[in-house]
Amino acid sequence: MLKSVLLFMILLATQPVSAQNPLSGDREEVQSRFSRFRQMRNGENKDFVPGQFKNLSIRERIQKLRELRARKQNSQPQAPVVHLDIAYGNHERQKLDIYAPENASGLPVLLYIHGGAWKIGNKRLVDDKPQFFTSQNWIFVSANYRLLPDGKHPANVQDVASALAWVHDNIEKYGGGADRIILCGFSAGAHLAALAGLDSTYLTNVGKSLSAVKAVVLLDNPVSDVLEELKGQSRDRMLEAFGHDQETHISASPVYHVSPTGIKPLVIIAFSGGMPSHSPMSDKDFRLQATLLAGALEKAGAKAHLFPHENLNHTELNRNFGSADDQAGVTAPIMLLLQDLR
Repeated sequence: MLKSVLLFMILLATQPVSAQNPLSGDREEVQSRFSRFRQMRNGENKDFVPGQFKNLSIRERIQKLRELRARKQNSQPQAPVVHLDIAYGNHERQKLDIYAPENASGLPVLLYIHGGAWKIGNKRLVDDKPQFFTSQNWIFVSANYRLLPDGKHPANVQDVASALAWVHDNIEKYGGGADRIILCGFSAGAHLAALAGLDSTYLTNVGKSLSAVKAVVLLDNPVSDVLEELKGQSRDRMLEAFGHDQETHISASPVYHVSPTGIKPLVIIAFSGGMPSHSPMSDKDFRLQATLLAGALEKAGAKAHLFPHENLNHTELNRNFGSADDQAGVTAPIMLLLQDLR
């Protein structure tokens, strides 16, 4: 009996530390632990680690379990090496952050452009993405860009192109591969990523070409065709962002700038069921905008992949991408396609 009690105490001691007393939590969890303890004691659970030590003394079991626990802790992903507020231009918003694994060399790079309706947001709004991507042996870069009114189109897209050009020229110093850059954006950032990654004008102006981009990942791009959006309830938001000039509306619409010739990156488009109900843009149809862009890409002979997630809202889609706890499955299919490019 004494040995049984000691074994149960060892079992509890080797559990991950939580904010609460493990015995004060969910009843099912407590019952599960007792069940595993009984299986261990009776030799029924051969895969459970203490059961593998049943012929050892109590002292030896304690030592072995300590060693296992230490190995588990050491196997956790290392914190990324972080380089913050690196300037890629002279404006205070023209800065980026780099997150890299230790001893990185020649790794694929994901350049992330944040959302915020072209007028708010910043490069630190990345959720778990830096930890996730560095744990997968990627370099993760998050860039700011000029916001309204300074970032009136096309200034904001020019910033994204400049950030990408800087990454292409400098990322090898931080362990990334210049020929393995993925451009990714969420919401307004997805719109800017679509323009910078599909309209060769912007990269040409900074001395690069579309060959600098291996793939473009768009997370809930809110507008592929400004003219189409002006017909709906988002009209005021479109006019605020792009003004009243029709030439500007066309210039800011990715669907009109997919070249039928030349190098075109792989394009991955994920879209949600829409904005949370309290948002002023809760009526936005992300499926429509995704479909419009996919049609233009296919017409131009580009590779496009659509991933609908209409059970998620706008915020949830972005939060799930690059999360270790992505139960909605946003990340896996995108990463599978990107792995093929490496």
